[in-house]
Amino acid sequence: MKYDKSAVQTEEGWHKGSRQLIEVTLVREDANKLSCASNFSVEGLNCGYLANSQPRVPPPPDDAHLLRPYCNVKNDVLLAAGLWDSLACAPPLPNERFTVMCNYDIVGVLKFGVAALVAQR
Repeated sequence: MKYDKSAVQTEEGWHKGSRQLIEVTLVREDANKLSCASNFSVEGLNCGYLANSQPRVPPPPDDAHLLRPYCNVKNDVLLAAGLWDSLACAPPLPNERFTVMCNYDIVGVLKFGVAALVAQR
């Protein structure tokens, strides 16, 4: 899911139902520190928090349904689900910042103001 700060999505190929190959930057500790907040649900995917910053009850059932914020190498903010579970079978993750290539299936777009990013301590 694209988290779009602009009013119109202008990138070619970025539309519901498409698949994009993206390179995402990650930090191992972010798996438990970053989340998003929104009252909206898209295709069964939800942020861990509601727009009022309260935890979603019940929470998304697993990582495959929990939207989290990520940045691609262009520094675009994207919301995606299931990435950390897909890395569970990978070799030990590096301690420093690293990148992964992902097939990113676009199921919807949340505009700025509809979702907020949450950093947990």
